[in-house]
Amino acid sequence: MVMDAADKLSQYHAEVLSRGVEALLPQHLPDRWLDQLLAEGNAYLDQQESVSMSTLLLTVLALVDYHQGGASASSGVITVPLHELNEYLTVYVLCLGIEKVSRRTNITGEAPTLETIFDGDREVRFSRTETRPDPYR
Repeated sequence: MVMDAADKLSQYHAEVLSRGVEALLPQHLPDRWLDQLLAEGNAYLDQQESVSMSTLLLTVLALVDYHQGGASASSGVITVPLHELNEYLTVYVLCLGIEKVSRRTNITGEAPTLETIFDGDREVRFSRTETRPDPYR
């Protein structure tokens, strides 16, 4: 069954956004939403206009709002220059990819925090474990 955009956003809100801003960090996302956001992110980076990126954009805007001190709660407005939004989307997609690799291989990337999620200059440490995680977890 293919979900329309409104149903997808409603389900994303119920399963992820309602748990608070920490739930938006890649390491806290359920596999299905990590995969969905990564698919939207890859389409965005590949400039595929036919793919909806509504869930990805909603996620990044919620994190921007957090960084702006929850400004939208009082004013109902989030303001971000387009070049910054592009940078935030790109860095978030990279973090999603690092999380996907961490879950599926024996290489683990250091997870971002709410404070570092958009830091494009952050150094990410990768470590190798002896055993490979179960790819179906």
